[in-house]
Amino acid sequence: MELEEMLRALNPQQREALEGLLKLVNGKAPQTAKYENPVDGIEGWLNKLKVSGYSARTIRTYEYACRQYLAIDPRPTHQTIQNYLAKRLDDGMSGASVRSMQKSLKSLFTYLYEEGLWGENPLEKMKMFKEEKREREMPTDDQIAALLYGDWKLHSKIGTLRMKTLLAILADTGTRLTEAASILRKNIKLTAPMQIKVFGKGRKERILPINPYCAVLISKLMEKTPDSDYLFAGREKYWDISSIEENLRRVCTKLKIKPVTPHQIRHWWATRAMQAGMKIEVASRLLGHSSVGITGDIYRHITSTEMAEEHRQFSPLSRIEKQGDK
Repeated sequence: MELEEMLRALNPQQREALEGLLKLVNGKAPQTAKYENPVDGIEGWLNKLKVSGYSARTIRTYEYACRQYLAIDPRPTHQTIQNYLAKRLDDGMSGASVRSMQKSLKSLFTYLYEEGLWGENPLEKMKMFKEEKREREMPTDDQIAALLYGDWKLHSKIGTLRMKTLLAILADTGTRLTEAASILRKNIKLTAPMQIKVFGKGRKERILPINPYCAVLISKLMEKTPDSDYLFAGREKYWDISSIEENLRRVCTKLKIKPVTPHQIRHWWATRAMQAGMKIEVASRLLGHSSVGITGDIYRHITSTEMAEEHRQFSPLSRIEKQGDK
């Protein structure tokens, strides 16, 4: 039985006596839990995530994962969490999903432990699961062109205009969906140089140039929605992310093309920009990455045609063959 479990089994008088004894021996008492169960501290943890600049979508994902796990294991230990994650892998859960759950639980218990609300952090010494890196799918130029210029309509004219404007921004800037959806009208500049301001992870702001086609769509949408603070107004604040994704799936179905996600459009933008010669330092800054290494590792989609051409030009054997032809 671990120390925290032993302490919880004692009555208040026994615990106080034991802590006093340990304090005399070691100079300090072990940290004990303020809450009966970790789930009691979730609300405070969520508030900390909000003020730390986490997106609403990330917060929802973290909360769902933690509540789902704590419903079946109210007082987890290092071993029970590890066993659970291993079983989910055995049951076929993707490595990305397992890592996401592990990351959510680690965030919660780090908060609870550091705030003195729970006596231990069962994930403190647990190594993060390393998911297998896979080649990311990227839409074709034809798919992107169909989304931007194809003949499709949603439920209303304003709905169609909103969707086309959003897709134009994603394809023109490579920004994240949440960043684009939450653009404020006051952060849009439609005179030269035309640009928009977005807020990324940690509320870090970026200024992104936009092209004339994108600016025209933004201008039209602003004319149709003059009373909104957000470019893409929603019921509460801005357009709901899940609603945007559902509408995008509908558009792809109408066009009879393979489904495209907003993040794949971001991947397409980054890859095509660098293939066209954009410096990786510039692409990294526009994408809102903390380092160019992230940009290169994640978004540099190298096609088989590129590899064949690079190999033809730079293979050492090719150079030896050319010398032999002289």
